[in-house]
Amino acid sequence: MNATLPQPKKKMTIDDLAAMLKRQFDFVDKRFDAIDERFARLELRFEKIDEIVLQDHRPRIYALEKEAGFW
Repeated sequence: MNATLPQPKKKMTIDDLAAMLKRQFDFVDKRFDAIDERFARLELRFEKIDEIVLQDHRPRIYALEKEAGFW
């Protein structure tokens, strides 16, 4: 039987660990950038929707506020 012996593992140095952590943080940072971009697009869409709704309902809101004594 010709079995190969397992290769000894390389000892991890503090520099190796630092490099691994940096790669993972860079990966997470890219994911957050993508999420921030999506939230920015959603915010724009909500602002547009809010503007449309307010234009349509502004007279009614004003009348209700006037009736309630805010004006």
